[in-house]
Amino acid sequence: MTKAVFWDLLGTLGGTSQTLIPDFTFYDEALPALKTVHNLGFINIIITNQSHIAHGRVTMKEFDESCERLMDESTKEEVEIKAIYVCPHQRKDNCSCKKPKPELVFRAQNEFDINLKSSFVVGDSVKNDMGLAQAIGAKGILVLTGEGKEGMGTTKNISPDSIAENLTDAVDFIKNNVLHSFEQ
Repeated sequence: MTKAVFWDLLGTLGGTSQTLIPDFTFYDEALPALKTVHNLGFINIIITNQSHIAHGRVTMKEFDESCERLMDESTKEEVEIKAIYVCPHQRKDNCSCKKPKPELVFRAQNEFDINLKSSFVVGDSVKNDMGLAQAIGAKGILVLTGEGKEGMGTTKNISPDSIAENLTDAVDFIKNNVLHSFEQ
C-alpha cells in the first residue's frame, strides 16, 4: 500500500483562504516540502475546498487551468503531485465532498491504494483539515500559515498531532515519524 501526504492548498501551500486560484502562487518552502516528502516515500495529493467556484468568483474551467499551471510549475521543479481533488460547493449545499468530510480522500485511496493510517494531512484549518485527519485516521499537522493561528482552540474535540510554524516544520515532523517507525 502507498502512503500519502494530503495537502490543503490555500493558506497551506500558498495564498490565503481568500485567494482566487488564478492568483495562487506557492510559498517559497512549498515545492521543497513536497519534494522532500516524496523522497521519503509518500505521494503528494492536494485536497481543497473551493467554494469560490460555487459563489461564481471562479469558474471550474479557470480552476482546472490553474491546477494545470500548478502541476506544470511543480514538474519543472521535479516535484510530483499525483492529483488535485476539489470540492466546488458551498457549505450550505451539504455535499459529501467538502472537508472535513472524507469523500475526496476515499476517492484518492481507491485510486492510489493508500494506507490512511500511515498518511498525513497538512493544513491550516483545525475544523476542515485536522477534522479530515481525524475522520480518516491519519496524523494531522496544523500549519500556522493562512488561518492556522486564528483557528487555534476554536474547535473542540479536534486536535492536531503536531503544530508547525510553517511547511518546513511540518516536513520535519513527518521525517521524525518516518525515522521513528524505522526504529521500532
